[in-house]
Amino acid sequence: MTTLLILDPQADAYNAFVQNADLPGLQVMLATDPSELPEDTALAEVVLASPRLLVGALPRLTRLRWAQSTWAGVEALLADGLPRDYLLSGVKGVFGNQMAEYTLCYMLAHERQVIQRSDSQRRGVWDHRIPGKLAGKHAVFLGLGSIGAECALRCRHFGMRTSAVTRSGSPSALVDKHFSVDQLAQAVIEADYLVMSLPGTAETRHLVDAQILGALPSHAVIINVGRGESLDEQALVSALEAGQLAGAVLDVFEREPLPPGHALWTCPGVIVTAHTSAVSFVEDIAPLFLANLRRYLAGDKPDYLVDFARGY
Repeated sequence: MTTLLILDPQADAYNAFVQNADLPGLQVMLATDPSELPEDTALAEVVLASPRLLVGALPRLTRLRWAQSTWAGVEALLADGLPRDYLLSGVKGVFGNQMAEYTLCYMLAHERQVIQRSDSQRRGVWDHRIPGKLAGKHAVFLGLGSIGAECALRCRHFGMRTSAVTRSGSPSALVDKHFSVDQLAQAVIEADYLVMSLPGTAETRHLVDAQILGALPSHAVIINVGRGESLDEQALVSALEAGQLAGAVLDVFEREPLPPGHALWTCPGVIVTAHTSAVSFVEDIAPLFLANLRRYLAGDKPDYLVDFARGY
C-alpha cells in the first residue's frame, strides 16, 4: 500500500483525477493547508503539493520518498535547513503555451501601441501614429528550456529573428543564433526584445544588471516570466527613468507581492502583472503527475527531478 498526500488548495480536483486513474494499492489523503493535515500524515510516502504548502508539512512527513510540485518554481523547498532526503519533481512541458501567449500578447501590444491607443480613445483623440510590427524584429531569449523554447517557436511564426543565451551556448534548431552566458552583453546588442525565463538560483541572481541593461538598444523591451531575482530591479528603474530602454513587462519580482510605493509601479514603460503569466491548472498538472506516479509505483524514477544543489 502506497500512501499519497495531496496538499493543495485544489486537492479535491486533483483527487478526482487520481480516482479516475484507478491505481490499485493507493491510499489518498487530502489537505488544502498544512493546518488541516490529517492525523496519519506521517504515513505519506508520496506527496503532490504546491511548494510553499509543502514546506509547512515537511516536519510531519517522516516517510516521504517523492514529492511532485504543482508549480514550476520550487525555490521554497530549497531553503537552507530543509530536508533534501527525498526525490522532488518539478513541472516541465506544461507552462510553455501559456507563457508564449503572454509573451506574444505584450509584444503585439507594444508594437500596435494598444495601451496608448486605449488612452487616446478615452481622451477622444484620433490617434494616427504608425504602429510597429513583429516581423523582422529580434527576440533574444535568456534561457531556452521548455518555456523559452515554446516562446521562440511562436516568435518565429510571426517572422521574428531569434537568438538564445544559455549556460552551454549549444546550438539549437529553435533559434537563429546561439550564445553562452558569458556572451550575454554581446547577444543583446541588437535585441528588440529580451525574454527572460530563468530559474531562481545563485548563478542567475542579477544576471541582467546595469551592464547588460546598458548594452541593450534604447528601443528594447524586457519581458521577464522567469524569476524576479535574475533582474536587478534598481538598475532597471534607473535605466527606464533615464530613457535607456523602451519598457519592461514584469510578471515576477524580487519581492512578491510587489510592495506598495515601489518605483516599478509607476516607472515609465513598465507593465506589472502579478505572477500570472502561467497558472497551474489542475487539468494540465494532473496528467503529468499521474504519468510520474505510474513510473514511481513501477519502481522507476519519476521525470523532471530537481537537482537540489543546482536549484532546478
